[in-house]
Amino acid sequence: MIDEKFDYVCGNPPWIAWKSMSKTYRIGTGEVWRSYGIFEKNAYDKKTTHDDFGMAVTYVAIDQYLKNNGEMVFILPSSFLKSGKGGHGFRKFHISRNGQDIPFSVESVDSFSNEMVFTINSNIVTFKKNKKMVYPMHNYNVWSFKPDLLPKDRKFDNHDHWYDVKKKLDFLPLKAQPISGKDIQSQWLTLEEISDFQNKVLDKDSKRVYAGRKGIEPAGAKGVYILKDLTVKNKNQNYNTVNVTTDFSRQRRQDFLDKGPITRDIEDTFIYPMLGGRNFERWKVRNNTFMVVPHTKNHKYGIPEKTLLNIAPNTFDFLTFYKEELLASRIQNGKFFNEKLHPFYRLDNIGEYTYSTYKVIWKEQVNSMSAVVISNYEESIPNFDESLFNENKMVVVDSKVLYLSLENKEEAYYVCGIINSPNIREIIDGYAINTNRGTDVLSNIYIPKFNNNNSTQVKISRISIELHDIHRLPDWKNYTETINDLELQLSNEIIKLYK
Repeated sequence: MIDEKFDYVCGNPPWIAWKSMSKTYRIGTGEVWRSYGIFEKNAYDKKTTHDDFGMAVTYVAIDQYLKNNGEMVFILPSSFLKSGKGGHGFRKFHISRNGQDIPFSVESVDSFSNEMVFTINSNIVTFKKNKKMVYPMHNYNVWSFKPDLLPKDRKFDNHDHWYDVKKKLDFLPLKAQPISGKDIQSQWLTLEEISDFQNKVLDKDSKRVYAGRKGIEPAGAKGVYILKDLTVKNKNQNYNTVNVTTDFSRQRRQDFLDKGPITRDIEDTFIYPMLGGRNFERWKVRNNTFMVVPHTKNHKYGIPEKTLLNIAPNTFDFLTFYKEELLASRIQNGKFFNEKLHPFYRLDNIGEYTYSTYKVIWKEQVNSMSAVVISNYEESIPNFDESLFNENKMVVVDSKVLYLSLENKEEAYYVCGIINSPNIREIIDGYAINTNRGTDVLSNIYIPKFNNNNSTQVKISRISIELHDIHRLPDWKNYTETINDLELQLSNEIIKLYK
């Protein structure tokens, strides 16, 4: 029966990230991935992107089980169509295995990500075999609960029939096309209409002058590096001694959990205020936490152990308590960690860019693009504790935050004003999923280099500064009308910028 193949196939393939698969399973299935040409990556991309085994299963099912001109419906993660590197190979929509030349198309997408019907952002995707993919695709439907439903009715029962479910839902029809006109496999942009303005913003021929970075990565040891309950014990000319406790509320690795949290007195030398996604919103920093970062601008792979022992012995002893666990987590999760060259407490994603004067930061996981400008502790953090440090520290960000490093204040507010503006947010939200607004924000969006002599750019910067200033006020929520008016002015200036 299978040899004859089928007119219709439907299913829910296994969702298993490549990074989560065991070595044995990777080896056992590797030939399937490679034979369909959907996992052609360098070593770094294999460590950092999010290909899923469901991609390979989709190709196998279309190839092996579906007749020519047959249709298949699969439940798939939204990332297959909207992630950058992670879904790139999947989106070629072509079977070339064993010399075949078989195209297939996406006929429709029904997105339920707004309501999280499944545990992660998910789509119902209809494929057709032996039909070439054509863009724009007109059947991308985003489903949401009807706005007049009461909160108690915004849910489903596992046994509900479609007849009952559809009474609660409505959909918005969108158009879909690759975000890059030069790369047919680039992530999808979905909007009601795709205008000349949006095409100019996404123009791949315009040189990108700004590049995003990922925040500091503890590589499985967040509970050790994130600190809470900071109290100054002693002050001297060179450093303050601060009593700290490791914050294990976000620690997941069992070996660290078995060791448990500790409280110690350590030097403030390598303690920095830190922001995660939960600590800020668009235009505004709400609060902060703290992080120990045993690195310097000149020691981007970590301060050598003998040096740290000499200049901050209490910090070294604090980290040494978890030495066995830290070393194991670096070896397993660190990016190209070399235990012969690097200290056991090395963090990932640190370089000269970490120590910039200004940073434009944005959330990785958010429903709509949210960015803010930060600089040092006293300028960026509301209700900062001026007694905590003996110097005005820079602010660092964790691995769930992306950022752009800059030295010019007006330039930082200019870039932030662009990516926070309503008309640019619409584009970013149109191609990103709410769990993945990565560094590609600045590679996808063309932002002209800041020029102090360009009146439009200067005005964008000034409006951005004004919006930041309003959001720093304790009663900023009383200024909703002013905020809306400023964001409208911002959008108008940005339209001028891209003419």
